[in-house]
Amino acid sequence: MDVVEIYESIQGECVNAGRMTTFVRLAGCNLRCSWCDTKYAYDGTKMSDKTKMSVAQVMDKIREFNNNLVEITGGEPLLQREEVKELCYKLMKENFEVDIETNGSIPFDKGDFGMARMIMDIKCPSSGMQDKMIFANLRRLQSTFVQDCVKFVVNDEKDLEYVKGICERHVCNAKKYISPCWGTDISKIVEWMKQNKHLDLILSIQLHKVIWPVNKRGV
Repeated sequence: MDVVEIYESIQGECVNAGRMTTFVRLAGCNLRCSWCDTKYAYDGTKMSDKTKMSVAQVMDKIREFNNNLVEITGGEPLLQREEVKELCYKLMKENFEVDIETNGSIPFDKGDFGMARMIMDIKCPSSGMQDKMIFANLRRLQSTFVQDCVKFVVNDEKDLEYVKGICERHVCNAKKYISPCWGTDISKIVEWMKQNKHLDLILSIQLHKVIWPVNKRGV
């Protein structure tokens, strides 16, 4: 596996916010979002940007941290689909709880990843990547056994209206989170949410950026 970093911290977003988590950040991403805060994971083409690790080596590192929750993120982890499938299988065999964060541009079969929770982004217009989304993925998310999540990262009013349109046009059984870009006026988003209660959105603020400097890695 091409690994950028493995570390422990609190989960900063979505359904497991506040829980101690071991993060496995994989190298490589097929998107280039304008507001991306993990550009160091884009390519992993320089040896200094990544470490080649076997699934067994990744498992050994995860065991060292001894956290029940593991998040596999990136970059885009589904670019290393087969290795991620194997890692999920091994983690679940040892009773770890697994989240996979994916950017919404790559089709997936939930069954490939066992009981892992999918946390899927929908890229809004401010990202510049909205045309890359595969909306059929929304139908693949589940609310049984493990509650999957959809995360909309928003930066302006145009993004908010885009979120409204997606939620009204597409069936999705996952929990829906709205995540403001850092520096956005969150109070305005809350006022918008008051006017759009039927969308059943949950506000998700990046806790790790509240606690530590915005660009600090490995926290």
